[in-house]
Amino acid sequence: CGSAPARGHARTGEPSTIASYLGDDDTFDHAVARFAEAYADQTERDFEAFTAAIRTRLFAFLRAWSIGNDEAALEAIDSPADADGQAWTGERLKAAREAYRAEHASLRLDPEARNLRHTHVQPADDRTSWRVQQMLVDPEGLNDWVLEVDVDLTASRELGEPVLKLLRLGSLV
Repeated sequence: CGSAPARGHARTGEPSTIASYLGDDDTFDHAVARFAEAYADQTERDFEAFTAAIRTRLFAFLRAWSIGNDEAALEAIDSPADADGQAWTGERLKAAREAYRAEHASLRLDPEARNLRHTHVQPADDRTSWRVQQMLVDPEGLNDWVLEVDVDLTASRELGEPVLKLLRLGSLV
């Protein structure tokens, strides 16, 4: 019985009507501020957890790729094609590994290599995906190779885990 008037008042947007519902004290202001802070905190925690899940998958891929377990590396990504539609296969990963090893003695996977400063996250303008670049840290400190993925945020939300498309694995130079 009260829903029709409430709906009508909610649509008016008239300051005096809204003010009469809110009262004269700052209770509402404080409630909105507490909600905003809690929401911001939760968003930050969600971002950190999601980013950590992405990085875990990236390093699972790199660990498998670096030891020649291309089947396990391919299982760590969700899309078998790169940005140009070319398939990532065991042979293609092997060729990338051989090119990397021609330039570098090995791939570091230690805590320094996993440091967050080697990961760059760029949200798409339409907010449907993230472009994530993971710098490959080498013993020489050149760090001139990158693993680049696209993270489908809609599919990730539906599955409850990151959905990754391997775009690039190669030299920056």
